[in-house]
Order: sequence, then C-alpha cells, then structure tokens
Amino acid sequence: MLGMMVMGFLGDLVGRKWGSKMVAAIMLSGAMALALSPFTTGSHAYFIFFLVAQSWYGIGVGGEYPMASSSASEKANVSAEFRAHRGREVILLIQL
Repeated sequence: MLGMMVMGFLGDLVGRKWGSKMVAAIMLSGAMALALSPFTTGSHAYFIFFLVAQSWYGIGVGGEYPMASSSASEKANVSAEFRAHRGREVILLIQL
C-alpha cells in the first residue's frame, strides 16, 4: 500500500511516463537485490538484507498498480460504439 500511495502521488507530479520508469527501476533494483541476498554472510545478515530487498521490491510492485491503471484509463476509448462491443475489443487485444 505504501508503494501505491507514494508512487501514485509521484506519478501525478512527474507524469505517467516518468512514473512508470521510476517504478520499473525500483522493481529491477529490488529484484537484483533479492538475487544477491544469498551471498550475504550469516543468517542474521541474510534476513535483514532479504527483508529490505523484499520491501523495496514490494514498493515497486505496489507502485505499478496506479501507474498501469491511470495509463489504461487515459488511453481508453469511451465512445458508445466501444461500450457496445467492449467484450469483443478486449478479446481481440488479448489475442494480439
């Protein structure tokens, strides 16, 4: 939830394009930190490093939700014709 609130607010400030790039960078750095966590020495250090890396990655994942939903809503076509054939349009987009 922290990622949703923080990244949603930052996405409003810097825009959806840069907000999405920030979220991707946070998720990438978090995934890299998670991959490096087994190389720590000692079980206590491993636990702390893993906890911090997982929290950082979680903020990125949580931030992806407001970025994706706002980008999708901005690109949505809300004409009457689209609403009448919404199911068909969704299926066609999935198959592409």
